[in-house]
Amino acid sequence: MLPAVREEFPDAWFVGEMIHGNYIDYVETSGLDSVTQYELWWAIWSSIDKINFHELQWTLGRHAKFVEHFVPLTFLGNHDVSRVASQISDPRHWSHAVALLGFLPGVPCVYYGDEFGLQAVKENRPSGDDAVRPEMPKERWLFTHSPPDLDQIYRRMIGLRRRSPWLVDAVIETEHVDNARLLIRARARHGEQSLALALNLTGEPFALADSADVLEAEPAVANGAVAPHGWAVVAG
Repeated sequence: MLPAVREEFPDAWFVGEMIHGNYIDYVETSGLDSVTQYELWWAIWSSIDKINFHELQWTLGRHAKFVEHFVPLTFLGNHDVSRVASQISDPRHWSHAVALLGFLPGVPCVYYGDEFGLQAVKENRPSGDDAVRPEMPKERWLFTHSPPDLDQIYRRMIGLRRRSPWLVDAVIETEHVDNARLLIRARARHGEQSLALALNLTGEPFALADSADVLEAEPAVANGAVAPHGWAVVAG
């Protein structure tokens, strides 16, 4: 069936929904272009909320292997799961998830309303997902509980992604990990480009390399260190 559909829609990108299992085998045997990366979705919010970046490090190892075979569809939320702002209990760390979505290889997708910090929990009952897919307000100012800068952080990371299209299938490795701090290096699969993402969930600064050139950060880097409860994308 899929070959016939491809003939009718030659420019379409076909994505399957897969929660767990052998992602690589499923893509290769089904003829799909990609699958939803639920493993990464879970590890992002869970490791940030529990302050356990070792969980995310393990998942990043699997994610890196997936990218050798196909480009996963990455996300922080969709209509089947609770809002990411409801999964991460500390609002200071919401933007860390956005930074990961924008930095890691894959095709990042934003679920409507996440950029405004909408909160909702999916319940295991009929119509239990109504709360996670509400009608959107028609004007920005109607988002009465929206964090003032969260949508700008989404815009900035989208801008970084557009300036660095090679991130889509970048080779990633973890250069530092402890429970509350993580440094991920991304290198172009075909080229010399390289960026790093430093995440800090602690109340103390996280020192960067002396040669680091800061491209994006929240809040701003000071004295060569990622701010407490902050993050930064750096070159060098």
